[in-house]
Amino acid sequence: MRMNHLLIYSLERGQPAASPWQLALVTVMQYMEGLSDRQAAEAVRSRIDWKYVLELLLT
Repeated sequence: MRMNHLLIYSLERGQPAASPWQLALVTVMQYMEGLSDRQAAEAVRSRIDWKYVLELLLT
């Protein structure tokens, strides 16, 4: 079960880290597409399909 990060973290403690399931999924997707670390990071920032799978805002 995913916990509500707003209840755990405050502005004084900084931004919460990415969820472990998201990091694991990025690693799998990176391997499947044969991407470097930088290319995978760019895919997370720019590709709507990656954002959708990772449950990120689709902006």
